[in-house]
Amino acid sequence: MARFSAKILLGIMLGLGILGVVHFYKQIEAPVFDLNLISKYRKLAPVAIIGSGPAGLGAGIYAARAGLHTVIIEGSKPGGLLMGTTDVENWPGEKLILGPDLITRLRTQNQELGVKFMTATVDQVDFSKWPYEITTTDKVKFNALTVIIATGATPKTLGVPGEQEYWGKSVSACAICDAPYFKDLNVAVVGGGDSAMEEALQLAAYAKQVLVIVRGNKLRASARMQARVQALPETIKIIFNSSIKTIVGNGEDVTGIELVTTEVSTKKSQVTQMPIDGVFLAIGYDPNTKLFVGQLDLDAAGYIKVQGRTQATSKPGIFAAGEVSDNYYRQAGIACAEGNKAALDADRFLQSIGFNAELAKQNFTRYFQPKVTKSNLVSSISSLAELEREVMQSKIPVILDFWGPHCPACTQMLPNFEDLAETFAGKVKFIKINVSEAEDLVRKFYVLRIPTFIICRNGEVVTQFVGSKDKKALTEIIEQFAG
Repeated sequence: MARFSAKILLGIMLGLGILGVVHFYKQIEAPVFDLNLISKYRKLAPVAIIGSGPAGLGAGIYAARAGLHTVIIEGSKPGGLLMGTTDVENWPGEKLILGPDLITRLRTQNQELGVKFMTATVDQVDFSKWPYEITTTDKVKFNALTVIIATGATPKTLGVPGEQEYWGKSVSACAICDAPYFKDLNVAVVGGGDSAMEEALQLAAYAKQVLVIVRGNKLRASARMQARVQALPETIKIIFNSSIKTIVGNGEDVTGIELVTTEVSTKKSQVTQMPIDGVFLAIGYDPNTKLFVGQLDLDAAGYIKVQGRTQATSKPGIFAAGEVSDNYYRQAGIACAEGNKAALDADRFLQSIGFNAELAKQNFTRYFQPKVTKSNLVSSISSLAELEREVMQSKIPVILDFWGPHCPACTQMLPNFEDLAETFAGKVKFIKINVSEAEDLVRKFYVLRIPTFIICRNGEVVTQFVGSKDKKALTEIIEQFAG
């Protein structure tokens, strides 16, 4: 018995020794959290949140309520994927609410609590030293004591011929944006989950027929969503064990697809030419983690790994929330709750290194204050008379933004549009046109999709493009025509 106990004791000692060595090396690799260092910085954020979907906005609310100066970098698509959602029926306390309306409420709540929003996209992060450094695409740099990553995930594409050629024309990932343009036409939705069912239901209100193409032999959508789709058998048809081989068009719009269908019993495939006027994709996501490769631990699919029941990542003081780290639940409510958790984790981390309320007050003058955009630099027009006065007679180039209040891509681009109006003040005039209030202007410029951007110079149209652009791409286009 004594001999056995000695062996156990030796094993425990050796185990502790090994753990001690591992801990030692982790300490060497980890940044030094010396609060004396913050006196060297003039642009500090106790909490920086990268991303402005439900996870980022949920984190902002809790961080602000903890009394922490918080900055949210909105990213290229403010509001995230929920901006492309129609009816949300599973948000606690709301029987039914539109996705964009929910994001607006969350954003307003953040602003009222003092959270600072930054209309920018993160270009680079440096997590090798603390305070952590964040650089945006427009070269703004600041340092953060904690970082909450809520960059979400991006819808996957098919990668088939014709997809990119007709993207933003008759190929889309947003039925709420484009469904009205397919009235009495035939469309296809690719996917078998809740998102695909929602796209199909949105399109069913306009299209003549909606064909749902499912790669597998069953739907992955919830029972409730399946029931809603199956209640419309005359409009929505589901085809299983099928995939699109090619998207066919006439140079302007999609005219059909080549559909590959596999017979389950024989395993033989058949290619069918099918007339289709539009294709909508809902086939899954890729995590937006490119920025963090080599800096944080990612799983095999590229999602950020979090520790246990916390939102902590492999680097102290850095946390992840929402679909950037969740490849399983993919729910807005859960993403928001994870944002809440991440903010609590960040607050506890700051307390653990000695950053208390007194220190927060002492360093107030060092806090990073994002530039506040002057939205009054963007005007609106809705008539031909206003077009003549504001555009045709303008001595500087004019960029027209044709948008709609219920188009997620449109509303996501408005902050960038307003921010660039300040950047190019006096060189380019920025005007937005609500398509629901300006039918004459829509007809004059043959606007078939939104958002549509038209640049005029000396009263003439010099370029036109359709679909969303990030701030960097939009800047590059405008620079070509700025005086």
